[in-house]
Amino acid sequence: MSLGEAVVGWMPVLPAAASGARSERAALAGRDILAEAIALTGGPPTVIHSSCAVCGSTGHGAPRTASGVTQVSVAYAPGLVVVAAAPTRAVAAIGVDVEIDRAGLLNELAGLFAPTLPPDTRRWTQLEAALKVDGRGVRVPPERVVVRSASGGTVADVPGGPVGIELLDVDGPAGFCISLALARPHPIHAM
Repeated sequence: MSLGEAVVGWMPVLPAAASGARSERAALAGRDILAEAIALTGGPPTVIHSSCAVCGSTGHGAPRTASGVTQVSVAYAPGLVVVAAAPTRAVAAIGVDVEIDRAGLLNELAGLFAPTLPPDTRRWTQLEAALKVDGRGVRVPPERVVVRSASGGTVADVPGGPVGIELLDVDGPAGFCISLALARPHPIHAM
């Protein structure tokens, strides 16, 4: 699926391969479709590196292209891996998130958002995608991210990070909720 200059793709994986911690099989599937998404954006073949901003591990964490020509993101849910890519000239950062669209997720998130109600699955994937764009992930309390309407759509403001991150709903496979977040070059940062 193409959203402007961004490309989003997905691949089913065996649920056991994607449940809990990311499995080797799901990671390989993600790398394969990420290479295809990069090619669809016009980006050159490139090496993908991952590094965790918290622990420094290269076994997990935000993916980055060695060429720097393309911004990329990967998300996993039991049974599905989703990727997003866009040229760096068009976006400063990209984030994608996927969840199984289920009511039980709200109960799992209740503690993060108490005393207010937790978000629905769509809003949760929007928050997660926006936090990937920010680069700090859930080290930023998700309840502090402001999602608002703006001319042309929905945007997120991350405290101490980018303001006006574009949020887009992605039509994906039945039973899954996918959101894409884009930060344009030279984003404004919140105080």
